[in-house]
Amino acid sequence: MEYTIKAVAKIKDRPSDYGTMTDYMLTFDNGEAAQLSQKQTTPAPVEGSKIEGAIEQSTWGPKFKKVQKAFGGGGGRQQDPEVQNYIIRQNALTNAVAYVLGKAAYMKQPEALEFISGKEIIQVATYFSAYSRGKVTVTMTPDEIAKEFGYDSPVKTQEEGIDLEEPF
Repeated sequence: MEYTIKAVAKIKDRPSDYGTMTDYMLTFDNGEAAQLSQKQTTPAPVEGSKIEGAIEQSTWGPKFKKVQKAFGGGGGRQQDPEVQNYIIRQNALTNAVAYVLGKAAYMKQPEALEFISGKEIIQVATYFSAYSRGKVTVTMTPDEIAKEFGYDSPVKTQEEGIDLEEPF
């Protein structure tokens, strides 16, 4: 839930296992109040600003728990969709290189040298990325995938006017 901070009062700085923490008492525009604890290096909350999180009851009164924005994920934290897309695309590209090289190893050298290209790797990475996002399934043919996303053929590149960022 998003709250608008009406008033901020610094309570104290205190040591913790995570470094020095600063405790604040926040009052919100809806009349609720709660204590916020955060690292001393985190910018202090500002009156009039919005903050996302939840008020939870504890033994020592209401505590405000901010929504965590994580780069790497884990721990039940919300993850930035941009970061998630970057991770999926990087993983797809890495695995596409491995796939193309592995497949080429079973070909005769002239055929393998023709097969190993940036275009082939990007095409495979695009499909791997789409699969990771649930946009395609293993039961779909390349033509079905092209139709799903409005392409004339299953293979398009940036040079041909298709931005590989979209729709995957």
